[in-house]
Amino acid sequence: MVPPDSPIERVEDLKGKSVATAKGASDTFTFEHFILPAHGLSVKDVRIINSTNTERLPMLRARNVDVILINEPTATIAEAQGYARNLVSDFCKYDVAAMMSIVHPKVVEERRLQVVNYIRAWLKAADYFRTSFDDYVKIYHAHEISMGVKVEPATTRAARSPRPRRLSTLCTCTRSPARMGRVARPMGRPYLIRMAPRARGRRATLWP
Repeated sequence: MVPPDSPIERVEDLKGKSVATAKGASDTFTFEHFILPAHGLSVKDVRIINSTNTERLPMLRARNVDVILINEPTATIAEAQGYARNLVSDFCKYDVAAMMSIVHPKVVEERRLQVVNYIRAWLKAADYFRTSFDDYVKIYHAHEISMGVKVEPATTRAARSPRPRRLSTLCTCTRSPARMGRVARPMGRPYLIRMAPRARGRRATLWP
């Protein structure tokens, strides 16, 4: 995202510009390895400023950086309130990484019940999102208000609205290797993901 009056109109205009994001984050990875190359640029053409998600919008408003990468719902709220303008209209076509929750094996052994409850709650929330979206929006908006966020219900709805390829609760076995392979290629051979983890036979232990 850029300031509303920024002369930057397209990704190609980012050469030599400063970009606030979190180094090592998945959206930064997507930006560096998919969005920039798709527009004839590389990470060497921009200056990455490492920052937290809560720091970036104030940095942009203070004109300390040219561009920020920021998550939902902050992005939609910032645009609705006139603080920023979206530069990439369809981030989803570049964002190929599946959502993953990773837990250390030791944590699974020591806190098995908490891990199982987390997975169950996440799946229940994802299912509620798909089947009862209107109620989901009301709950999410009430949470934003309770946290002191001044936002209209319509903005909350826009921020949480379904987007292509970002709502898969679990990747299918046929899609996972291709998606993971595409993400792995930019990393180089030392980090190449050769195959998707096998989940067969483990479902009964995670969802008793």
